[in-house]
Amino acid sequence: MLLSGGVAVAILSPIVGRLSDKVHPKILLLVGLIIMGLSSLYMSFVAGASPVLLSIGSLGIGIAFAFINSPVNNVAVLALPKEQVGVGTGLFQGAMYLGAGTGASLIGDLLSMRHGVKASFNPFYTLNAPHYSDIFLTITCIVLVALIVTLNISSRDLKQ
Repeated sequence: MLLSGGVAVAILSPIVGRLSDKVHPKILLLVGLIIMGLSSLYMSFVAGASPVLLSIGSLGIGIAFAFINSPVNNVAVLALPKEQVGVGTGLFQGAMYLGAGTGASLIGDLLSMRHGVKASFNPFYTLNAPHYSDIFLTITCIVLVALIVTLNISSRDLKQ
């Protein structure tokens, strides 16, 4: 079920990496976040469904990740003066790893807390894995916050 997302990242990451040098990274970030939001919302509806439906959601999340990863690094670099790029990039990468570990832990906690519930936070969810639906709905909300933050990145902040 997860293979489609991994393949999408492997194929698209080099392409988006080259594209992020030509297109303003904010545009690619917005595209990636919109795809991520739609994919995680979709997964909130199909959690517990057939593997084919879950693979489609995984594909969308993989595509979104490819659109987000390289441009977000470019934004971090462009926002810093040249003499701070090395240190800033190191701090940024450290924060990303810390966030990835913390996020996985929080998702595990939410899954544990919601395991065995009968109803999802998603009022339109009708299948038998409401705790997984809740995870993807939570991710959708986080993506919406990231989208708002990205929309507020000023071109003046990025020295491109």
